[in-house]
Amino acid sequence: MTARSRAALVLSGTLLLHTAFILPAMKAFPTAVSESTLLLLVVATLVFFAASHLAEASQALASGTIAVLFFLLSPAVTRQSLAFYFSSLPVNTLGALVFVVSWLFMRNWSTFMRSLILALVYGLGLWFNADALIWVPVAMIPWVLFNRRPLPAAGTLLTILIGGSLFFGVSWMIVCLFTGQPGAIWQPLFNLRTMLAANSLARGSIDTTHLPSFLLLVSLPWTLLSAWTAWEHFKEVLVQRRAGLSSFVALLVGIVMVVCLFSGPRPAVTNSDILMTLVALSAPLVACDLARREYLFSRSSRTATALGFGLTGATLALIGWMAPEWLTTRLLGQGIVLAAMLVAMAVSRAIQANRPLDIRGHWRAVLAGSSLGCFLVINGFLWMR
Repeated sequence: MTARSRAALVLSGTLLLHTAFILPAMKAFPTAVSESTLLLLVVATLVFFAASHLAEASQALASGTIAVLFFLLSPAVTRQSLAFYFSSLPVNTLGALVFVVSWLFMRNWSTFMRSLILALVYGLGLWFNADALIWVPVAMIPWVLFNRRPLPAAGTLLTILIGGSLFFGVSWMIVCLFTGQPGAIWQPLFNLRTMLAANSLARGSIDTTHLPSFLLLVSLPWTLLSAWTAWEHFKEVLVQRRAGLSSFVALLVGIVMVVCLFSGPRPAVTNSDILMTLVALSAPLVACDLARREYLFSRSSRTATALGFGLTGATLALIGWMAPEWLTTRLLGQGIVLAAMLVAMAVSRAIQANRPLDIRGHWRAVLAGSSLGCFLVINGFLWMR
């Protein structure tokens, strides 16, 4: 079986598995499910494109397949499908992914054309109230500072920030005047002030009361894996003094994760959208590392992945069956899950002491397997509710 055939088989199986979670609701809500499935396929396609273009050419297909696998199996995405939150457009997820994919598609274009189109994409995202795009200029600052051509990079940043904002402001003003609603011209500024006032980080305070539900939907192994992967990509910038698109995506993932962890509880629809944004942006980064030959074709990494999958998944299933409140209202259950991952790591190191996989490779493999195990267990609980 060729690599393309294996990738197609994995993608087909993942889509069928995800469809199985929402199949019981299709008869009762056929329209909602069809719209949800269509939007899900659009986002999954963007995730595949981002992962395949962030990776090296020889690893593009494997990276895209792994990214889509993790994305579709994520409980945050499954909850969106089950709760039909796709009836409201996931603007944060689409806005961030369209911006990243557009940049990847145009990275070999001229600086002027790339900056102009990215400014239009940024302005359109502001039109649809994509809050995640507000952090894009912040994530671009290290890319500018460590760029091989810092002046053109600074011009790109200013074009996106100022040009996109001007495009949004001028077009919004024209629409308001054309529709006879001049009083709505200042509404975006009022919305921004309201959003910052409601954000606990903007007020200088940290709210962690929602952490149990966040770690349940995103899963602790995936949070650790995506945070570590983002740091590894960003650390390369600090060491090599050269920034690429992966460093921009890594910092954007870090910012979105901080917002998810410490910005306090949000409305259900907004919370589902921002969690899905985190998974959709982090999956390509994680997939780029997992698609490397030394991981895919290493027996040690496969053994560590299987141990993480089995031990962590079984532990989470046992906690959910015996004491579900430890997962939904307290952090005790997540502490036990972390202990299970450490046990899987220790067992993997013990039985493979003579294998050439280093401790970082073992930890990455255990986290990947643990993430898949937690994804399947939590999806099963969501489906049974």
